[in-house]
Amino acid sequence: MLADDASGRALLAARYTARAAFIIFTAVFLAGPVTRIWPNAALSGLMRNRRQLGLALTFVMTAHLAALAVNVGLFRPRRVGALAAGGLVYLLLLAMALTSNDRVQRRMGRWWRRLHLVGLSALWAGFAFGYIGRLFRAEYFWTGLVFTPVAIGIVLFRWFAAVRENAKFPATG
Repeated sequence: MLADDASGRALLAARYTARAAFIIFTAVFLAGPVTRIWPNAALSGLMRNRRQLGLALTFVMTAHLAALAVNVGLFRPRRVGALAAGGLVYLLLLAMALTSNDRVQRRMGRWWRRLHLVGLSALWAGFAFGYIGRLFRAEYFWTGLVFTPVAIGIVLFRWFAAVRENAKFPATG
C-alpha cells in the first residue's frame, strides 16, 4: 500500500508499529512458559531480558498510539466504545511499565504479578481481536489470516505450559 497522503502515512505507521509491537509482545508473553518447558542457556537469556523487552514493547506501543491519534483524531474518527477499550489496555500497559523495577515489584508483592497477568492478557486480547476482525474485511483479510493463528497459538502455548506445569510432567531435553 502506497501512502500518498497524511492519512495513509498515519495509517501505515499505526499498522507497522502494531506489527512490530506484536512481535515483541509474543517474546514477552512466551518468555516464561518457553523457559520452563525447554530450560537452556539461550532461552534463559530471553527470560532475563523480559523486562527490557516489556519496556521496548511500551515504547513501540506509544509510537503506535501516536500514529493512531493522528489517524483517528484527524482523519478517521472511531466509536467511543472502541477507543475506551483501547484506552484501558494502554492504561494497563503504562501501569506495567511504571511497575517494572525490583523495588516496586517487592512493594507490590503478589499484586505485581496480578497486574502484569491482567495487563498481558488485555494486550493479548487487543491483538487477537484486532487480527480476528481483519478476517472479515476484504482489504485486511491476509493480515488477519497470518496473525490470527499466531495470536491464538501463543495463548494456547501458555495454556499448555500451565497445564503441563500443574500436572508435573517431566521436562523434555
